[in-house]
Amino acid sequence: MVVVALCVLPVLSLAETGASTTDTEKKGTIRDEIEAKKEALKQEATSKTNALKNSVEERRQNAVSKIIERVNKFVDTVTIRYDAAISRLETLTNRIESRIAKMEAKNVDVTKAKELLTEAQEKIDDAKISVTSVAGATIDTSLSTTTTAVKKDFEVIKIEMENAKEDIKAAHTALVDVVNSLKSGQNKLEKMEKENEASSTTEN
Repeated sequence: MVVVALCVLPVLSLAETGASTTDTEKKGTIRDEIEAKKEALKQEATSKTNALKNSVEERRQNAVSKIIERVNKFVDTVTIRYDAAISRLETLTNRIESRIAKMEAKNVDVTKAKELLTEAQEKIDDAKISVTSVAGATIDTSLSTTTTAVKKDFEVIKIEMENAKEDIKAAHTALVDVVNSLKSGQNKLEKMEKENEASSTTEN
């Protein structure tokens, strides 16, 4: 009996050792699986976070691009309006020059009017430069990437627009001064023409 017990003991010991090893391997496998799941969840969470950030950034950039597009269209509209104003000033200048030439041919003193016209033309040139500055004051989407940056750029553009507006007004006022300076000479010319007509009628 003693001999049998002694023989059985090593077998039991080996069985227990085998069972212990198997348990350890199972625990290790489970632990690896848990870690793998954790890593997968972590990567999934990171991926979702990045996707959300990209989505938010894309929406923000789209919003900025739309604002810039509206601003640039506004600048184009204002530039067209200012160009039209400049064109009207030049048309008026041509008419004034024609009137001055006509009066000068009739020996009417237009010295003051010529001086004022020169000043007016200089102001028109200033207005042209200002309008050109407005036309070139569009916002670049590659440089202005935030609404704050766009607002700052637009503030600068508004200043350019206001300067151009004031220069156009100043040029118009200067041309009005020329017209006013010609009134006395125009009245004199009209009087002379009436007198000539009356004289011609009398002679006939």
